[in-house]
Amino acid sequence: MTRYPDERTRTRPRLWLGAALALACTPACLPAATISVSSASVDAPFEEAEICVSLELRAGEEIAGTENELIWQSSCASIAQESCAPNPAHGKMLTDSLRPGDGGSTSYKALVLSFSDTNPIPAGELYCCRFAANLQSEGECCQISVVAPGASDPVGREVAVAAAAPGRLCLGFVNESPIPTPTSVATATPVPPQTPPTTVSPAATATLTGRATATSISARPTRTLPSQRAGDDDGCAVAPAAKPSWQIGAALLLGLWARRRDRYAGRG
Repeated sequence: MTRYPDERTRTRPRLWLGAALALACTPACLPAATISVSSASVDAPFEEAEICVSLELRAGEEIAGTENELIWQSSCASIAQESCAPNPAHGKMLTDSLRPGDGGSTSYKALVLSFSDTNPIPAGELYCCRFAANLQSEGECCQISVVAPGASDPVGREVAVAAAAPGRLCLGFVNESPIPTPTSVATATPVPPQTPPTTVSPAATATLTGRATATSISARPTRTLPSQRAGDDDGCAVAPAAKPSWQIGAALLLGLWARRRDRYAGRG
């Protein structure tokens, strides 16, 4: 009899190789820092709100300078002139430029760096700018994305940096969808039976006439009687469904036995 190699033995070297590459890449391939942008909201169209760009550091990493771009659609927001300022906590200078982007967007490029101060920048806000919301509808938002992030350490070497999720400038307070309260569900629950089935007697039902009979006597107590449950025709009786299952199983076993008997008979 021919023995085929187990599929697990063929894929096992590939799994070990993938695990080895992942372990080797963990300390070197992860970004040393992340540059993120905050979100804000205004109460009326064309009002201004402060948007800040922050630096998040991985443990043990040091960064002395950063650069990044902010991209947003020109139709939904505009940056106030000369409103961007560096965070005085890190002591670096902010060098920036504003230019039109692609597809009707605007690009703001910022460089946080000091040639005379190469001390590491602490984690936190790098700089903040004021944006005017060119929005009209309540709950409308303008997305502001961080692109082309970069950084260098205190000795001038390039450091891998990642960009966080975009921020948003919204008109009005944008709240998350609330979790539905169970009050509406409680009203839809079936009403429990008011009287036990033993209190419904034939004498009592005979005294009820008209529409009162239809509302007082429900079909629910009668379904609990053994005689009517066995003959229930509303599709709820599931006990008889087990009868065809063993018959089908027996037929399959008989068919397999007949095929094996014919196979051995042919060999003889």
